[in-house]
Amino acid sequence: MPQLFNDLKYPTDFGTLSDIESCASVVSRWFIENALLLNPTKTEAVVYGTSQRLSQVNKSQGVWVAGAHVQFTDAVKLLGVTLDSTLSFDKHIIDVTRSCHYHNRAMRHIRPLLTLDAAKAMAVSIVSCGLDYCNSVLYGMSQANIDKLQRVQNILARVVVGAPWTCSSLNIRRDLHSLPVGHNRTLTNKCMN
Repeated sequence: MPQLFNDLKYPTDFGTLSDIESCASVVSRWFIENALLLNPTKTEAVVYGTSQRLSQVNKSQGVWVAGAHVQFTDAVKLLGVTLDSTLSFDKHIIDVTRSCHYHNRAMRHIRPLLTLDAAKAMAVSIVSCGLDYCNSVLYGMSQANIDKLQRVQNILARVVVGAPWTCSSLNIRRDLHSLPVGHNRTLTNKCMN
């Protein structure tokens, strides 16, 4: 790590934002010294913490980054994962389910034209990969969010086999060899440890 970062003071008081501005200043200076440019117009700032701790922070001021004023947001999107300020992943789950429902509806329209194998391949490549993307980050999220993802997977299973909504999705998923959503996250976390 360059000497520049050794002089950095880390925040000790959660309620002050001047330390964040000094960190941003150090990062900006490092960018300039290494022939890089930090674009403050594309920079987002978010403060993470519990709801109780976040209520103690005055986020209305924003912070100064590379000579530009940056307002705080409630969530930022990083590598396709929406990180909200309490790390509940509620916004991320809303985005994922919206996208998956769109693809489920599109697949329902073309399903009569596909073989079962083609429908399975399309379901895995378009919808299931969206449900499983970055699932190790989502380990430990609320049961309500897991249930939302499970409903999407249940709809997908019915669309793949062309089953009516009255059929049990559990039996369909078993026939398709599809694990429930919560198990995917547990398995990923165990593999990473």
